[in-house]
Amino acid sequence: MEKQFTINLNDIIIELMVIEPELLSEYLKTLTSQEILRYQSIQHAGKKLEFAASRFLKHVLFGNVEIEYLVHGSPFISMNNTPVLLSISHSNHLTAICKNDAFPVAVDLELISQKSVRLAPKFCSEQEAGFFRMDSPEDMTLLWSFKETLYKLSDRNGLIFKKDIVVTKNGNNFIGEVLMSNGKLVVDLSFTKVEELYLTCNHTFKLLHASNQ
Repeated sequence: MEKQFTINLNDIIIELMVIEPELLSEYLKTLTSQEILRYQSIQHAGKKLEFAASRFLKHVLFGNVEIEYLVHGSPFISMNNTPVLLSISHSNHLTAICKNDAFPVAVDLELISQKSVRLAPKFCSEQEAGFFRMDSPEDMTLLWSFKETLYKLSDRNGLIFKKDIVVTKNGNNFIGEVLMSNGKLVVDLSFTKVEELYLTCNHTFKLLHASNQ
């Protein structure tokens, strides 16, 4: 696997990088002063490494810009005095960043794990169990990753994954719905496997306002 590579999911361009612990000192050299403070506040060594690596990838892609956050937590950077939404994810040995100018896109990386089966009753609805096998680590990890992607797109906090975030299937296509502050967001979902991880994202964005539902 290349150290840095690009994946195209239904015309959504996602940049990925292998996280290498031996390069931590190199990652730290590119952190801004605010990012250094954030790095120092993280207690877990693995999380510190993931944070530093993701900000290093941000630096490679966009230069020495600060990542800021909207009220509900979505990250963005300012380019030519215009806010541009980003999506950042990391899991195991990979970190990913996506910037899409046409509409908001969220990405998620999830390591395929038996843990997703144990937690399935907390996030998999009866309807979703009709096309995702609750005893399958692959199916439950994919569903969880889809829901993480949808959660990142919402402008609301405190969503209940089993009720407020819904994934359906139409043929071979996955469709996601998530509650927004003024309606419901409906998106088409994409996924691919990268070694032992799932990478998911949305490749459409349609907001149905409450008055139009």
